[in-house]
Amino acid sequence: MPDGLQKNKNEYNPDKVTSPGDTIKEILEEKNITVQEFSLSMGLTIPRILGIIKNIESISENIANRLQTTLDIPAAFWITKEKLYRNSLN
Repeated sequence: MPDGLQKNKNEYNPDKVTSPGDTIKEILEEKNITVQEFSLSMGLTIPRILGIIKNIESISENIANRLQTTLDIPAAFWITKEKLYRNSLN
């Protein structure tokens, strides 16, 4: 199967691995959402949000569900992105 094609259209298999925090940061910038606003909508403290954005804190199932609700991006995307990112560090 050629690179970039996926067996399952709902499966997230990027050619390049980027961190979940970088993705969140880009989305916030694109939507002009401040960290303070994002913190309130996620129901998390600002230090915790910064930990997620800086990839210090991993994306748990709970956080993935909150991201899904807040950013309208499936929790499975965030769980997979986190796993791929952490695996790329090894």
